[in-house]
Amino acid sequence: MKDREKMMTEIQQWMSRNHLPDDMKIVIIEKVGQKLEENKDVHVENLLPILSRKDRRFIKRLLCMDALKKVPMLQYMDESVLNKICDNLKPVFYTENSYVIRAGEPLDLMLFNTEGIIWTYTTDGSVKSGSSITKYLSKGDFYGKELLSWASSNKSFSDLPISAQNVKCHTKVEAFSLMAKDLKAVVSKFRWHISKDLPNLNRNNAHQLEKLALSSQRSPRLNRSDKYIKRNSSPQLTIDEGGENSLELGYQRLYPVVFPRSDAS
Repeated sequence: MKDREKMMTEIQQWMSRNHLPDDMKIVIIEKVGQKLEENKDVHVENLLPILSRKDRRFIKRLLCMDALKKVPMLQYMDESVLNKICDNLKPVFYTENSYVIRAGEPLDLMLFNTEGIIWTYTTDGSVKSGSSITKYLSKGDFYGKELLSWASSNKSFSDLPISAQNVKCHTKVEAFSLMAKDLKAVVSKFRWHISKDLPNLNRNNAHQLEKLALSSQRSPRLNRSDKYIKRNSSPQLTIDEGGENSLELGYQRLYPVVFPRSDAS
């Protein structure tokens, strides 16, 4: 077991680096102290197992929610969907120079980086030219958006997308992974919120957006009758000269479940 003082210093640094609120810091310190008094091991790199389910969920959402909202297909998702995805994230750790996935392998996870540097790169297969396309993934970045398209299309696990890139850790990396099986389960539960063909907000596809919003409202759990729906027809959206911004605001007002406002509490 690491020296207690050194361990507590590392834990304090991890909590500060990830901007944990003071009340959560107190909870973690108390839990660590309790485990040490019981002569049980505490892994500084992964403190989640010693916390309650409620606290684990809080930390995962704190560390990963902003990264989830960077994923194009999730930008307009209801908060309940994003929370459920966060709940299914698993902490993963990689050593320096280790591979997360190699080009040509099945892409069976999405990765959300919370600490360290990751390289993604492709090569043209030419030994002579040696040309490549390299991208840098730092804290708050993600990889594997293709898996969300796969999960939304009812394809089987034998049809997993193939990674077109090598994903390699330049430094020690702390991250959260979302496995294909867990993502598929979430998508199946919230299918009416997710469309792989979610269009951009503009004047030319307003009809598509309205259909998507209506289908979201008609969740199976609402159990509305056809008669009720006819009596309570959906509100109409008027598109004025305000263009894209007005259209987005209009959908936020009419369909807050699908298009939650960014300034909502």
